[in-house]
Amino acid sequence: MKQFNKYEFLTELRKELIAECANLYSRDADENEIQNSLESFIQSYTSDACIYYADCWAICYELANNDFEIEQIGETAKNIQELAYWSLYDLSYSIDLDLLIESVKRKA
Repeated sequence: MKQFNKYEFLTELRKELIAECANLYSRDADENEIQNSLESFIQSYTSDACIYYADCWAICYELANNDFEIEQIGETAKNIQELAYWSLYDLSYSIDLDLLIESVKRKA
């Protein structure tokens, strides 16, 4: 089983978000469109990380999430993939999107 590293995940996600944000600015997207696109990007990126069961178990182990309660939606996860997805989604909020957007905006 491949180990999951939450710091590596956040670093890669941040790099991808910066690139996506720069791309959106190059197309003259407005702030609301950028925010919505980045939110969608995070959901897709997180979902892609939860494709394989072995990866999901590693994610939940690393993030110490072993009860299947999902705080964000107030439900119980139906399987390990759903638990891993919501664990990563919660982790992704440690990236301040407003700050990220502002830093890219200054460079654009």
